[in-house]
Amino acid sequence: MNITVICGENIGTMAAETANKGHNVTIYTSKPYKWGNSIDVYDSDDNLLIRGVMSKITDNIEAELKDADYVWVTVLAQVFPIIAKKMDPCVKKGQKIDIIPGFGGAEFSFESEIKKDVLFLEYKGYTALQG
Repeated sequence: MNITVICGENIGTMAAETANKGHNVTIYTSKPYKWGNSIDVYDSDDNLLIRGVMSKITDNIEAELKDADYVWVTVLAQVFPIIAKKMDPCVKKGQKIDIIPGFGGAEFSFESEIKKDVLFLEYKGYTALQG
């Protein structure tokens, strides 16, 4: 499965676990030079639990969305309109867009993507919308 994480800072553990299970995980960030190619997850005693190796760390959203099965959007709610505008030309029918964590109101910023017949999930309890 190909997963693109938009702004992975907020979801590192989930991205690491998914990559560790063999999925292709790409991180989209405005500052890829600040990242290494792996995310380590430690327990409270500083023991390494998981090392997830990312497929790619990039600032090119278009290239990474074209092959994504899942898109995890983890930005602050204020950034939804900016990310939605960047994503819009790249989103295609059948993709799954997850807003993690859900802040509410994402469906308004991502209305254009929802209309492209994607599965749109917002985790605030759990909301699913399909165009």
